[in-house]
Amino acid sequence: MEDQKLISITGKFTYVLFRSDQTMYTVAKFRTYDASEKTVTVTGSIPVPENDVLYTLSGSYVEHPRYGMQFQIAGMSVSLPSEKEGAVRYLSGASFPGVGRKTAQKIADTLGDDCLQQIRSDPECLRLVPGLSEKHIMTISEGIKQEDSGLDDLVRFLNISGIGYRNLVRLNRTYGAEALSKIRENPYRVIEECDGFGFATADKIAKSLGVSDDDERRLYALLVSACMDLCVSQGNSYVRYEALADDFQRRTAGLNADFDELLSQAVMKRQLIQEEERIYPVTQYDAEMYISDFLHQFPYKEINPCDMDHVYRYLDAMQDDIGITYDDKQKDAIRCLFDNPVMIMTGGPGTG
Repeated sequence: MEDQKLISITGKFTYVLFRSDQTMYTVAKFRTYDASEKTVTVTGSIPVPENDVLYTLSGSYVEHPRYGMQFQIAGMSVSLPSEKEGAVRYLSGASFPGVGRKTAQKIADTLGDDCLQQIRSDPECLRLVPGLSEKHIMTISEGIKQEDSGLDDLVRFLNISGIGYRNLVRLNRTYGAEALSKIRENPYRVIEECDGFGFATADKIAKSLGVSDDDERRLYALLVSACMDLCVSQGNSYVRYEALADDFQRRTAGLNADFDELLSQAVMKRQLIQEEERIYPVTQYDAEMYISDFLHQFPYKEINPCDMDHVYRYLDAMQDDIGITYDDKQKDAIRCLFDNPVMIMTGGPGTG
């Protein structure tokens, strides 16, 4: 490592794969705090890393013969991000194609911590940045115009709460200048109103705003999220009342939470649907109703039985023509299509 130039990466530890308490040698996953938000494997003798703390690691990338590319840690410190760092991350992000981190850093160094406000007020200030091309000036000017005001506040919020660049962009595009006021009003609204937000991220934002664990807004969002989590984990479109109540009580142990009152609110707001003992997330319920209505109204008609020998001869010819081969399961699925009025096919991408 001494012969290699040290570099620095900033981010958070997400998972410890291995740790020796005697030597402090640690192998962990580390998510970088930049526009890429990539996850890298890091190794080194370090103190126990804390959850949800921003660290700056110095070291170098090395190729492990068995485990591939890893970042070998030479030093570690808690990172205290500045407003300037937030501006650099923003300007080097996806909203400004072609503007890399070095260019963004040059802009921030030249214009200062309030560079985003300056650019929004007068894009011509970009001409003060040495060596900045006309293409970069146009890209940044147009990108800033597309993002509504309130951006500076969101950048500060990003640095305080560490919610990640992608979520910063989602919040700004959804709420614009009202982003922080909307979030402060109810941080859990982002689950329903912004793509890509789940309860964990919303709860993280709420905690940075000082929302208590027994806040009714939090308990309500937790209930709705718990219902969907149970459905997904069980592969069902609904969960039984008793199962949801037990799971919610487990998640809220020690808190003053009225399950039935919160469930009533969720049903009234049509975020959950209750049919007897069955509790549906509204998206699952609507999807199930759409499918059943579609099948009910489908114009069924009897067709003559199909000669499967003819079908298989056609498949053989097609396989030879386009250079593919169907396995036995795929052929069974094709036969099922001809033998049954309705067919449900599941599988990964490309199955259809």
